[in-house]
Order: sequence, then structure tokens, then C-alpha cells
Amino acid sequence: MFVFKALCSYYKIVNCEPLQSDTLIMEKKILLCIAIIVIAVLSFGCGGDLTGGSDNNDVYVINASLVKNTFTDSARIDVVLTKNGDTCHCADIQLGAIVLDTNAIGYYKIFDSSQIIVDTVYTLNVRDSSSLNANLTIRLANTVTITDAGFRFYTGSAEAVSWTGGTNADGFILASTPPAGAVVDTGYTSYYSILNGVIPVETFLINPTTRIIGIHKIYVAAYNGAPVANSLLPFDLPKINIPASNVNGSNISGRVAGIVISASDSIDVSAP
Repeated sequence: MFVFKALCSYYKIVNCEPLQSDTLIMEKKILLCIAIIVIAVLSFGCGGDLTGGSDNNDVYVINASLVKNTFTDSARIDVVLTKNGDTCHCADIQLGAIVLDTNAIGYYKIFDSSQIIVDTVYTLNVRDSSSLNANLTIRLANTVTITDAGFRFYTGSAEAVSWTGGTNADGFILASTPPAGAVVDTGYTSYYSILNGVIPVETFLINPTTRIIGIHKIYVAAYNGAPVANSLLPFDLPKINIPASNVNGSNISGRVAGIVISASDSIDVSAP
């Protein structure tokens, strides 16, 4: 409205309305100058640099894990990416030079045995147009081996397990899974920072007097980063003492990890 009135005042001046005092004319000229400045500012504000656009406000969360099973010589990466709270397949994701495929929940790749090597650092590149170009580091530790692996027999006590290797790991996971078809899934899983752990006796029991009969598998894994679920993991991840998230970029956060699984051991739980 201010701009409109100023222009109207100018229109009256240039259309030779009855002569007015020099002071009044000067005021109107000043008013016109102010109007022109306002118009210029508004025009620049509406047509300024928009190269960032709304993309610069996009927020991403990533959960990625690269798993190498040294016993089966298999490897797989699973990635879930969200953009502004919604799961998306909006990015191009590569592990090194290998482009990941997509599935219903995100991205994945099953690798040939020679493509993923233990004790190696990999770069996961996540690119979404001009909104995101993140290079995330995933490290795989060296091979980890259960000490004196062999056929164990349940004796009614907790089961001690030790291991070697896992050079350059941030930590370890000790896990046990019950026999297939077990009535109760009492599998055990826990994080460790040392080379030995104990599977509690409750893992092998439905209640204090009833055993879960059958062969229980034992696994040790060496991890780096912040572990998340992966289809190649034969056990659930621990739910306590969880490593902190390790992706903290300007517009991307989340968890990435490398996990190396040992050959499994087993323990036979029979009727008393």
C-alpha cells in the first residue's frame, strides 16, 4: 500500500496538477525514491539465489551393516535409508565401485567371496542429487576364531567361551541360538570388549527344571562401528550396552558397521 501511494503521488506530479510548493514536490520525490528502493528489494528477495532449494533442508538417517562370514566365505551389506522420516530408494549407493541393489526395505548386495576381504576398510558412498553426497567408512576386523571349538556337552552350568583374532575390532559379540523348533527362544547375545565370555545357564533352560533339548549353536563376531541388523547374521543383536551411533553429518545421521563372524561352535543339551 505504501508503494502504491508513492507511485500515485508521483503520477500526480508528472501529470501537471496545480503547482504546489517546492517543499511538497520534494517530499513526493523523496517518497518516490523510497518506493523504488522498496520495489527493488522485494524483487531481489523473490528472485534471488535458490540453487539450494528445499533440498538443503532434507534430513537423512542411514542404518548400514556389512557382514562377512569367514566360515561360509559369504558377505552381504544391508542398508536402510530414510529421507525426512520416510524410507526411500532415492539415493545411489555404492560400496567402493560396487553399486547396491534395492529391495522392499532399502538397499543390499550379496558379494562374491573375493569381493569382501577381512581386515579392510571400505567406503560407502550415498548420493542423492545435490542434497546429499556422503562418504561413510566401514571397517572389517580380522578373522576371529573360537578357541578349542568342538562338540560341547551341557553340564548344567554356564558355558565359558573364549576366542582369538579379531585384530582392529572395536569389540565382540558372543551369541547362542537354540535348536530349530525350540518351544522357547532363549538365545543369548551380548557385547564384549575382551576375548572371552560366558553364556548363562538360563540360555539352555525353559525353567529351572526343564532343559531345551537339542543342539545350540555358538557364535563369536568381531565388529567395528555401530552394529545394525543384517540378513546374514544368524543371531539377534544385543539390546543392552549398544554402541553409540557413529554417523553425524550436517544432514545425515545413523549407524554403520562392519561385522566378521567366526565359524560356529555348538553345545549339545540332552535330557538329565
